[in-house]
Formats: sequence, C-alpha cells, structure tokens
Amino acid sequence: MLFIHLTTKLQIRLQYNNTKAIKLLSHNALRRHNRPTLTIFDTSKHKFAQMINFKKLYRSFSYAFSGIKQLIVGQQNARIHLIATVVVIIAAFWANVSASDWVALIFAIGLVLVAEGINTAIEHLANSVSTAYHPEIKKAKDIAAGAVIIAATIAVAIGIIVFKTSLWP
Repeated sequence: MLFIHLTTKLQIRLQYNNTKAIKLLSHNALRRHNRPTLTIFDTSKHKFAQMINFKKLYRSFSYAFSGIKQLIVGQQNARIHLIATVVVIIAAFWANVSASDWVALIFAIGLVLVAEGINTAIEHLANSVSTAYHPEIKKAKDIAAGAVIIAATIAVAIGIIVFKTSLWP
C-alpha cells in the first residue's frame, strides 16, 4: 500500500510496504528553474549509526585540533591567555570556589579563548586577502582585537567577583 504525506516544507513522504523514502522538493529550485529537484533518502537501509560518516567526523575533529594547535603555537596572546587560564584554575582550586563560581570562571575562560581564536582567524583571512595596507582590513582587525579586549575585561571582572566572594566572604 502506498501512503503519501505532504508537509509544510514541500516534503513528500512515501511509504510502500516496509520501504520508506523521503522526497524533498526544493522551493528555490521551483522558482529558479520552474522544475522541482528531488532528493531521495531511503530510510529502510540506514540506521542512525550508519547515517554518521565517522571518517568525515574524524577528519573534521582533526582539522579543529590542528587549528587549536596553530592558535597556541602561532599566537603569543593565546599563550598568555592559556597561562592566565592555568593560574585561574590553580587559584580556584586553592580558594575552593563553589560550583556556580566554577561555571562563571569556565565561561569567562571560554569567552576569552574563543574571542582570541576568532580574532586570529580574522587576521589570517585578512592577511591572505591582501598584504598591502587597506583601511577596511585595518578596521576589521582592530574590531576583532577590541572584541578580545572586551572579553578579557569581562573575564577579569568575573574573576574579581568570584575570588572576592570566595576569599573574603
């Protein structure tokens, strides 16, 4: 028996006996080419674990860890932030901060490291576009560097609040 179900996303679900197939009609393709494009996914042959391509997943994680390594090895400011991170973690253990204070400290550390990573990525991208001086590239780099300073200032403020309440109740 054949069942057809239309959804609001122009998606047609077909079920014939125990074989399921999903056909997706692309709305943009209908507008551009006046004909639908069909993407067919046979769910009878796939299980959740089979839907994950572990080779691609491993490759994407290796690229991410390579980026982290490049950030730490290639950027002096990232190394300074990592040293500050180690100091804060040791001080937090010594001060015996509460669980909620740990959450705040971890958030602050993550905020600074993510901002530094984005700043570094913007700098590398801008340098690859043009090595010559360009005022718009300078603005983009300055704004990204300013975002790191804002994140670091917020992290220092969080650290002062956490350690003030932990050391001097």
